[in-house]
Amino acid sequence: MGKRGWIGMTWPKQHGGHERSAQERYVVLEEMLAAGAPVDLHWIADRQSGPLILRVDTAEQKKILPGIAAGETYVCIGMSEPNAGSDLASVQTKAAKVLGWYLVNGTKVWTSFAHLSQYMILFCRTGPAGDNPAPQAALMKDLGAVLEQEIPEIARQLVDSEPDRTSTRAFSATLAHTMMHAPSFSLRGGAREISRGIIARGLGLR
Repeated sequence: MGKRGWIGMTWPKQHGGHERSAQERYVVLEEMLAAGAPVDLHWIADRQSGPLILRVDTAEQKKILPGIAAGETYVCIGMSEPNAGSDLASVQTKAAKVLGWYLVNGTKVWTSFAHLSQYMILFCRTGPAGDNPAPQAALMKDLGAVLEQEIPEIARQLVDSEPDRTSTRAFSATLAHTMMHAPSFSLRGGAREISRGIIARGLGLR
């Protein structure tokens, strides 16, 4: 996929990207998912880490981008901890600035592809957490999860085809796979109940 230019499609060429449109990336990604292509390993770097590095990181850190676009460099995200899974507001890992670097104290667990990744984007506290963006972040996450769960059901109602994993019709088989996984969309990255609790607390309702 890297050799074909299907990773980092919208990134600048100077960073290993291909300066293609977001629509082109969307079409390629949808076709890969429909075909069951192996996208997991580069997914985090292409979808989240790479764009973040492009937006806020230094020139030195941007040197890893060509490797990502080539499909040779993988990035994981260090979020969950032994006592902070769905409730990421409870994260306790700390990073203290020392001689221009950061000294990190804490533990990360359940990190997808950590054993294969060369880099990790670390979620930790660098100071005592000031303005608290948790309610806004939780609201955005909850709305996104609701939308993701509604789309398969809308597709099922629009097309005269019931979900069937054993069907020879690609649509029916894909719909069955998607609907089976849809309940997990409101769990990944923070359970819905936790997110709504954070929203309620931010609004002063609890």
